[in-house]
Amino acid sequence: MVLSATASPVDSYPGPFFKQGILNNSTNVASPSPSGFLTGLLVPTTATSSRPPTATGSSGPSTSNGQYRTYSGDGSLKDGWPSATQWTTFDTMWAKALNIMRTSCSNLNETIKDNSQDEIRYIKDAIQSQSHATKVDPRFILATVLQESGGCVRVKTTKYAINNPGLMQDHNGSHSCNDGKHVLDPCPKDQIVGMITDGTSGTKDGPGLQQLLGQASDNGGQGQKTYAAARLYNSGAIDKSKKLEAGIATHCYSTDIANRLMGWDGRKSGCTLDNKSHRRS
Repeated sequence: MVLSATASPVDSYPGPFFKQGILNNSTNVASPSPSGFLTGLLVPTTATSSRPPTATGSSGPSTSNGQYRTYSGDGSLKDGWPSATQWTTFDTMWAKALNIMRTSCSNLNETIKDNSQDEIRYIKDAIQSQSHATKVDPRFILATVLQESGGCVRVKTTKYAINNPGLMQDHNGSHSCNDGKHVLDPCPKDQIVGMITDGTSGTKDGPGLQQLLGQASDNGGQGQKTYAAARLYNSGAIDKSKKLEAGIATHCYSTDIANRLMGWDGRKSGCTLDNKSHRRS
């Protein structure tokens, strides 16, 4: 269902859930993939090099000040991942997200009109409404929206074996303001609400964040459960090693989500996990 912000060209991945969302920190666009593979889009920004790893396997400074830290391992406190109590507030995340969403469409394609103030307001209202309906933390929904589309309501539906439309590039959903042939301007409120609903509550063809959180283990608390659900949204499965960066996936996906939840603004990622081979545990 989703993919991440990486510092390198992103591969295409097989399987029912593997797809790539808007990838920040890359100057490359996602390459076409064969039937059965899912890919997404890239938002060009500037990447930075990673820092030496710490004893926990994570690297870089804390993201409490908005800087990027690369996390690796199973999403646990033991492996250096932040607990949910360390996450920033929704209001802080939203304030930072506004800077991205105001220009995310033109960053994807200079011919696509950027979000209007009304469209941005509809996104916020839909996130809060779906959070209330599903009990999924609104911060996780927002982090996924930013990861998948940069919050561009006119993000193009990616079409391979499975369609991935809308703000959350969800699993064969029916809501989009850019199906590849027709671009809706303005993007109607019902379409925006539908995009957030499909990505959070799931579709008839695949799960959303709500179902994937239900699949993730409760053993590590809300934080670890969220990072695991992010990996499942991205790739449909977690590697047998339980490392969220291992196996077939966008290797920076879960660490990107963790950083967004900690207050990272989506710029200057230091994650180089997708530059390395993590296809074997």
